[in-house]
Amino acid sequence: MTPTSAVPPAEVDLTPAIVAELVACQFPDLAGLSLGSRFEGWDNVTTRLGDRLAVRTPRIAAAVPLLEREIRWLPELGTAWGFGVPIPVRVGEPSPGYPWRWTVVPWFDGVEAAASPLGPEGASDLGRALRQVHVPAAVDAPTTPWRTTPLEARVTEAMGDLEALDALAGREGLGWDGEAARALWLEAAGLPWHAASWVHADIHAKNLITDGGRLAAILDWGEAGAGDPAQDLGQAWLLCAADDVGRVFSAYGEVDDETVTRAKGEAITTAARLISTGDPGFVTSGWLGLVNLGLASGPPPPPSRREKAT
Repeated sequence: MTPTSAVPPAEVDLTPAIVAELVACQFPDLAGLSLGSRFEGWDNVTTRLGDRLAVRTPRIAAAVPLLEREIRWLPELGTAWGFGVPIPVRVGEPSPGYPWRWTVVPWFDGVEAAASPLGPEGASDLGRALRQVHVPAAVDAPTTPWRTTPLEARVTEAMGDLEALDALAGREGLGWDGEAARALWLEAAGLPWHAASWVHADIHAKNLITDGGRLAAILDWGEAGAGDPAQDLGQAWLLCAADDVGRVFSAYGEVDDETVTRAKGEAITTAARLISTGDPGFVTSGWLGLVNLGLASGPPPPPSRREKAT
């Protein structure tokens, strides 16, 4: 899977009836809970189960290893975290009507940060949450090549995304300083990081749940692994108002200048990739990040509805 592939069609049929049958057959004590809202993403279909639970089912084979990563690591890492985490409470097995393992996870009240962004207190919440996540990674911690490797290992992808943004800016007459973005990104890519920590590696506005501007939960840990804390910290510019980015870092605690620079490089990479999706929420978030970094100005490009994997 690559972060710029078009959203694939589902490889399995996941009707509400199939989800209900999985629950009833494998967890009869949950069979009386009604199915509610259904959310279909790139990797999984999430179906609300009763008031406090949700069923998480991979929709493509490529998503199965990511769910297995959540099953393996979230119970070990996330139990003590002070924010909402979808730690599996049940693990379902393949059945004649469905080929892969699946999970039952907690349901978190709130809305995606794409619809209701983090406020000032929520920015501080995010900083404290990331500090809890960023502990030394286990020797056998997984990695995700397009997310948890050093920036310099992703130069081809990054330059391609920036070239695409140059072209888009030219067509749409956007306020975009591609030369400054490249200079900052290359500076960041030239800085080493010495010890890998656990990172979420896919924090964006659709993987954060907010409630009244506060952070309620961080979802979708399938790409979590050993990486550079700057990967997660860089998302602050995309998720917060300019005046609140500093709150993330203040709540996180001491960060050296090189980590901040690498975080800016990660922000540029993520912003360009999200803008390329054409999805309205991602375009807005990516452009906000570039504006906050002083690399863009004015309104964002129009969404194209050409959604891609994130």
